[in-house]
Amino acid sequence: MATRTSSRGASSQRVVAIDIGHSFVRAVEIQSGSEPRVLKRGQSNVPTGLWEDLHAHRDALSQAIRAALSAGGITATQVSASLPRRLVTVKMARLPHAPPEAEKGMVRMEAQRYGPFPLEEVVLDHQVMSDDDDDMMTVMIAAARLELVEELMTAFDKAGVEVIHLAVSALALAEHANGIAAPVGLVRVDGPEVDMAAVNGGRLLFSRAALAESTYGSGNDAIPSEVIRSLAAYQNENRSHPISRLLISSDNKTVQSIASALA
Repeated sequence: MATRTSSRGASSQRVVAIDIGHSFVRAVEIQSGSEPRVLKRGQSNVPTGLWEDLHAHRDALSQAIRAALSAGGITATQVSASLPRRLVTVKMARLPHAPPEAEKGMVRMEAQRYGPFPLEEVVLDHQVMSDDDDDMMTVMIAAARLELVEELMTAFDKAGVEVIHLAVSALALAEHANGIAAPVGLVRVDGPEVDMAAVNGGRLLFSRAALAESTYGSGNDAIPSEVIRSLAAYQNENRSHPISRLLISSDNKTVQSIASALA
């Protein structure tokens, strides 16, 4: 979901990304190229209740963004950022092949049919996920509340940072499976927030996010139960592409509890 573009040079070999999750703001500077590597990283705490009322916590978020960059010694003023997947509606649609303008029109019609908000209240983007020679296009449609995006952009502006690309957390997570041919699942746990993406040969097949505590309470089984539920939801939709591997990003205790539950 790209909301802004920059007229400044895009050929820089250093890329800075900021992830605003449930518990932390994380900033990372990466050396791009054939073998990308992390140069700097920093993090700060997310204001409590941030996503429940972003407007009320906008200034605190700006401070947290600056703190994360400062903690990593990152001085860049242009970044890529991401929205939590649970705040974004993502749908896969099968549409007939069409010229770009007609394609946009069909996407808007699909978004109007399935979206929870009127089109004038959302930021809408889409990406074709299928090959040109497929009978129909498989299109991923993403929609986020305009008010949410505007509040987030204002927070970055107040922090003195320009967002040149805005993505969705689970979709950014999926990029870690590039180069893996067989279907693979990727899970990120940030506090009670669970993001999952399933990718096959570089193509996103499925994404899901939830606050585990809101579904299962705050017990030790909340996170593993949500991971199992996400895997079951994927398998129900993609029986012909069973997941061969599961990659988990979390603390060791949580990873062990998930592994035990899956076993």
